[in-house]
This record gives sequence, structure tokens and C-alpha cells, in this order.
Amino acid sequence: MSDRDQRKHNRQNESAIISFGFLNQTPRYLGFVKNVSQYGLYFVSEKPLSIGSLVSIQPWRCGSLPADTFSPPSRERADAICTQARNKPRRLNAMVVGKVVHCRRLDDQTPATYGIGAHYESPSV
Repeated sequence: MSDRDQRKHNRQNESAIISFGFLNQTPRYLGFVKNVSQYGLYFVSEKPLSIGSLVSIQPWRCGSLPADTFSPPSRERADAICTQARNKPRRLNAMVVGKVVHCRRLDDQTPATYGIGAHYESPSV
């Protein structure tokens, strides 16, 4: 049975750029959202994450990526997303906190790229 067959929640395809990092720490890393649900999201990144890690995730606006901050393949992917994203609705509009539930290396990618699933964490008081 594939991962898609085991999903508990419906996903919507998404093509968005995010920055993410550990809570209250720098640096931030670049990620590319592939799908979202009411309870979490799936994104790819060159930065592997440990299962159970809490990360802050923020949407990036096209045009706000410094040219020398990210690897050339990531920069090219970001440029392609920005070109396609004009006038499309966005599903990820605010900063969220996510708990990493899986991180798998994607074999066909160079440089090494990881598929990361994160569940949204509810704020607690």
C-alpha cells in the first residue's frame, strides 16, 4: 500500500516557496510546498530534518529571494514557481509551526533533496 493510500486527510496540490527553520533560531532554509491539507503539508528541501523536529514555516513572496542565498538548482525552482504563480490563489498565507513526521531522501535529485511531511502544531497557552 502506498503512502497516498494511507492518508487520513485530503490534500490539495500547491506550488509555493517557503522558508523554514528551527524555532527561535537562524538560519532559515528554502523549501518548496507540493501539497497541503487542513492538518499539514508536504514540501521538498535540500535540508534534511529529524522526525519530531518543530519548525516555523513561512511563505515567501516572489521577488523577495536574495540571489546569492540559495543553491542554483533551488533558485531555478523558485524562479519557475514565481513565473507560474502569478494570479493563482495561495493556500499558505501565514507563518505556521509544524512537527516533522517524515523526511525521506528523494533518490533522483541532485543536489540531495528531501521530501518532508509536517503536521501543523496548535499553539498552547
